[in-house]
Amino acid sequence: MNIGKFFLVVIAVMLFMNVADAQKLVLAENGVSSFQIITGTDDASKDVSLIFAMYFAASTDVKLAFSDGKNIAQHNFRFELDNKPVFSKIAGDGFIINTTATDVCFYALTYAGLEFAVYTFLENYLDCRCYSKNLLIIPKHQRLEIPQINITENPSFDFRVSYNNNGFYKPFNNWQKLSNTLHDDNSKGWDISKDWGLWVHTLHTLVPPSDYFTAHPEYYALRSGVRNQAQLCLSNPDVLRIVMNTLSKLMADNPNAKYWSVSQMDNYGYCECDKCRAIDSVEGSPSGSIIRFVNKVAAAFPDKIISTLAYQYSRKPPQISKPASNVNIMLCTIECDRSKSIEADTSAGGFASDIKGWSKITDNILVWDYVVNFSNSLLPFPNFNVLQPNLKFFKKNHATMMFEQGFTAENTDFTDLRGYLLAKLMWNVNLNTDSMMNDFLQGYYGAAAPFIKSYIELMTSELQKSQKQLTLYEPASTHKDGYLSPQLLSTYFSLFDKALKAVENDTIKTIRVENALQGVRYAWLEVCQMMPHTPNWIFEQKTDGNFQVKKQAQTILNDLIAHAKQYGPPIFHEAGIPPDVYEKNMQSYFNKGVSSSYTKVKSITYKEPSSPSYPAEGTNTLIDGVFGTNNYFALWLGWWGKDMEATLELKETQLVKEFKLNCLDNSQSWILAPSEICISCSTDGKTFINCGSYKNPKAGEKLEKQVVPFSVIINSGKGVQAKYIRVICKNQGKMPKWTGVIDGDSWIFLDEIEIN
Repeated sequence: MNIGKFFLVVIAVMLFMNVADAQKLVLAENGVSSFQIITGTDDASKDVSLIFAMYFAASTDVKLAFSDGKNIAQHNFRFELDNKPVFSKIAGDGFIINTTATDVCFYALTYAGLEFAVYTFLENYLDCRCYSKNLLIIPKHQRLEIPQINITENPSFDFRVSYNNNGFYKPFNNWQKLSNTLHDDNSKGWDISKDWGLWVHTLHTLVPPSDYFTAHPEYYALRSGVRNQAQLCLSNPDVLRIVMNTLSKLMADNPNAKYWSVSQMDNYGYCECDKCRAIDSVEGSPSGSIIRFVNKVAAAFPDKIISTLAYQYSRKPPQISKPASNVNIMLCTIECDRSKSIEADTSAGGFASDIKGWSKITDNILVWDYVVNFSNSLLPFPNFNVLQPNLKFFKKNHATMMFEQGFTAENTDFTDLRGYLLAKLMWNVNLNTDSMMNDFLQGYYGAAAPFIKSYIELMTSELQKSQKQLTLYEPASTHKDGYLSPQLLSTYFSLFDKALKAVENDTIKTIRVENALQGVRYAWLEVCQMMPHTPNWIFEQKTDGNFQVKKQAQTILNDLIAHAKQYGPPIFHEAGIPPDVYEKNMQSYFNKGVSSSYTKVKSITYKEPSSPSYPAEGTNTLIDGVFGTNNYFALWLGWWGKDMEATLELKETQLVKEFKLNCLDNSQSWILAPSEICISCSTDGKTFINCGSYKNPKAGEKLEKQVVPFSVIINSGKGVQAKYIRVICKNQGKMPKWTGVIDGDSWIFLDEIEIN
C-alpha cells in the first residue's frame, strides 16, 4: 500500500472521530452540568421542565438551574409550546426533540406532547424504563453524553387506552403515553377517559325502561310481535326526542366531555318493527337504523362527537348511510381468532371485511380490541405475535383510536408484559416488538428472562402448529391436544424450575416469575380434570378400584391458591370467582368428582345424537363416572331445541330405586335445565313401564349459573327390577322473555347418570 495514502486515510479517520466527538453533548459528569433549563411563559412548559429536572437529578445527581430565557447559559434544555415553523411537523400529542451545538430542545403542541417528549428522551438517552406501575428504573450516570438528535414522533393513534391494571396508574400511564384517566384504588366501573361523558351500552341510560316501558312499550324493540326491553326502537321519533333531552342534561352537567356514546345494549334483541326492519333491509345490516338514528342525534350536538357501537349484530356497515362527520364508530373485535392476524381472515362477513367497509365511509373509527381470555384470567394466552400486525391493520383501515381491553386486576396472565407492548405499539406501530419484549423480559425478570422467553415462544409455536383458534371465552381444555397438552405443560414447569433457580437470591424477581408460573398451574388443573380415564387425569385408581386425586393435583392447587391470595389476581373470571371460591370448587371436585355408579352401566344409546359442537368425551360421557363442572364446553353433552331420549343397558338385571342425572343451568348461554325428566324401565329391552318422573320446580326462573342435580325416586321408593332404563329429558323450549332473547331455542346440557 502507498505510505502517503495510508497516512491520509488515518488522518481522515481521526478527523472524522474528532468531528463525531465534537457533535456529542456532555450533559453531566461527576455530578456537574453546564446545562440549565429554559421554559416559556406558559404553565405547561414550566410543569414539564420540573418533571425533567426531577428525573435528571435522580440519574445524574445534578440539580439543574432554571431560567426565563433572559440569562442564557453555555448549554440549555429548552421546553417550548409555540407556533414556530418547526411545529408544522407535529400532530396531536406528537413532539420534536433536536439538538444544536449548545442546546437540547423539546417542542410540542400540547402539554401531553411535551411530557411525552421528556419520557422518550429519558428512555432513549438515559436508559430509563417504566415496565409497570410498580417498576420504574432510573440508572445512575457518572458521565452522560448524547449524540446529535433530530427526531419527530407523532402517535399512530390519537386515543390510546390500555384497559389493564397498569394503564390507569402513575407512572406507567404517563411514561407510556396513554389516554387513560388516572385512577386511585377506589375507582370503579368504566371510568376510561375524562374526554368521554358516556362510554358504551347507553340506550337504557338515555331511555330507562324503569321510567318508560310500562307506559310506552312502543319505545322498545319489537321481536316476534312482542315489545321487550332489550333495545330501543330507533325509528320511533319520541325515542329520538327523549335521547336528545337526556343528552342535553348530561352535557350540561359535564360540559368538558367531548365524546358521548349513544350505543346498543349488550344483547342481540334489536328492533324488528316494520319501520326498523325496512331500514335495515335497505341498508343490508341492523347498523343502518343505528347510523340513521345517531346521525340525527349528532346533528343536534355539532360541537360534540357522538359515538356508537359496531358490535356483534351491528358490526357490518350500512350500504347506503354514512356516519356524520361528528359520529364515531366503535368497532369491536370480540369474535376474532387471536391465533393469527385479523387481516389473515379473508372470509366473507369476517371482521377484516367489515373494517374495510367502515373505512370506506368514515375516518372516525375507534377499534375496541380484546387481548385476553375473559373466562380464565390466568390462562396462558399466546397472542403476542399478533399484537403488532393487528394494530398495523387497524391503522391502515382508518382507525384513529384504540381501546385494548385486558384485565384491570393485577397479575393475570402476563399483565405487565402485554400492557407494556400494547402501550408502546399504540404510540408507534412500527417499533420492533421482539426487541421490546427482550428488553422488558431482561429488565423485569433478570436472569430468568431466557427461560420466560423460551416459554412464550414454545407456546406460540405449538399454538400455530395445532392450527386451532384462540378465542376469548374458551376453556383450557380446548387446547388439551395443542399448546396446553399435559406433555407441554410438563415442559413449561421445567422451564419455570430453571427460571426460579436463576433468580433464587432475588425475592422480587422470584415473585414475578411465580406470577407467570401461575398460568401453568391453573392450566394443568383445568386441562387434567378434563382428561378422564387417561394417564393424565387428575385422579388415579386405587387397588380397591376406587379413585383418588393425585398428590400432584393437590400440591398444584395449594400453590396456585396460596400465591393468588397474596399477590392476585383477585378473580379468575371476568365476572368473579375469587381464589377461595375456586379452591372450594376444585377441592369439592377432588372429593366428589368421580362416581362409582358407572360400573353398573354397560352401554347407552340415544334416539337423537347430541350436538357435534359439544362432543365431550363421546357417547359414553353420561356414564363414564366423571362429573362435569359448570363449564359446558367440556364433559357435557348438549341438545339444542329438542328433548333428549336415551336408553341405558345395565350390566345385569338389578333392583333400581333411584335415578340421578346432573343438568346445567346457564341462561346467559341459553342453557336451561330440563322442565321434566321421565323414567321407564324394562327387563327385556322391549316392554317399558313408567317408573317415575321429576318436574323441575324452577323451570323458567332466573337462576345463577349452576349444576342442577335431578333425582327420580323409582316406584315410590320401592324400586323395580330392571336391565334397561329409558330416560326422557324435556327441553324448556323457547328462551324466557326475561332473558331478552325472543324466539330463541334453549339448550339442555346433561352429564353424569347414577343408578342406585
